[in-house]
Amino acid sequence: MKRWIIGSFLCAFFLAGGAAFADTVMLYTQMRASADSQNKNVERYVAIEDGVMALFFDSGHIIFDTGLPQSAKSGAPSANPSETWAAETAKTGGASYLLEVELSFPDAPSPSVVPTGIHYKFLHLSSGRTIAEGSLVPQVPPKNAADRKTPYDLCYALGQEVARDVLRDWKQPLL
Repeated sequence: MKRWIIGSFLCAFFLAGGAAFADTVMLYTQMRASADSQNKNVERYVAIEDGVMALFFDSGHIIFDTGLPQSAKSGAPSANPSETWAAETAKTGGASYLLEVELSFPDAPSPSVVPTGIHYKFLHLSSGRTIAEGSLVPQVPPKNAADRKTPYDLCYALGQEVARDVLRDWKQPLL
């Protein structure tokens, strides 16, 4: 019994110690589109975030998001003008890194299959250094290919592509 208690304590100690050194990332996603277009494309927004978060989790990183889509046209005023709302929120939430993803959707009467553009920026919050930045211009798949994959699947794959790009450029120091 004594061995079990000591073993449990040591296991909990090492797991907690490992978590203390884990880097936490906040994912902040915005949609550049009219309010009507944003509402129509929420499923695509969610799929892209799911793809990003799944790849980060699978790579052993802690990641959280800000919830429902944030409009790129509106931003909460910052108490510190040199810092964005997203950076303040990430720091408050305990994140060391911020991944900002901006999605562009057309103002169309029906939802788009994929966004017309994706821009991402990965920042180290304490230094303000940009670790990775880039853009994707998704291509609408041919009609027969689109029939086999749902818009969710296509957007999920785009989210994973963003995450792969960021993780490739992210050089973590050895502890």
